Amino acid sequence: MPRLTLPLFFFVVAWLISLPLHASHEFVEHRLSVTLDPAEGHLNVEDKITFPSTIRSLEFSLNPAFRIEHSSVPIEPILRLGARHKAFRVTLPPGEREWHVRYQGKPEFSGRRTHGQMPLGVLAQDGAYLDGNSAWYPLSRLPVGHLDLEIHHPREWRALSVGRLVAEDGVSRWSTQAPVDDIYLIAGPFQRYQRRHADIDISVWLRSDEPALADRYRDVMGGYINHYSEMIGT
Repeated sequence: MPRLTLPLFFFVVAWLISLPLHASHEFVEHRLSVTLDPAEGHLNVEDKITFPSTIRSLEFSLNPAFRIEHSSVPIEPILRLGARHKAFRVTLPPGEREWHVRYQGKPEFSGRRTHGQMPLGVLAQDGAYLDGNSAWYPLSRLPVGHLDLEIHHPREWRALSVGRLVAEDGVSRWSTQAPVDDIYLIAGPFQRYQRRHADIDISVWLRSDEPALADRYRDVMGGYINHYSEMIGT
């Protein structure tokens, strides 16, 4: 697995400063519980997805290697020629807004790379990197309006995702109520360096013990936050 220090930092900064202002009020909500098995390259996922009140039927994509073990409503497969991922449609009964799904498997990743030379996905013994490109969670056309994510991982690992770190007691929990276009999950034997900047915590996650490097990153991150807060507002 390539060293993630520089690509990871610039990926996160680029993601933060490029978030769109969503005009739509239609969002999906995810409550995810994920178990990583790095030795086997295996993922076990349980997701409770809340639909917008105006929508009963929605199309999703999922990594083709996953096997769905349970769905609270019937799933209709959709044929998409040339698509990298499986597509399906879920239609909720009248009055229902939540779809509960459980699946598992060894996700398949394309060899292509994204900006900053990040892989489209990695799940190996020395680290994990997952985002929407690998369709590790049910991916729809709507942005995510709320996320609660629980990550079960090896004890010597740490995990990070979208939003705020709510708990880190052997299981990492992340949450956000701000709309996002993508859910990423990064995990591995990270060292975490934290500093308070105004009313937020700045964290740098490195794969080795390098406090001087962490300080340099935190200084730059604080500068970005100040710069864009002045431009955009509180």
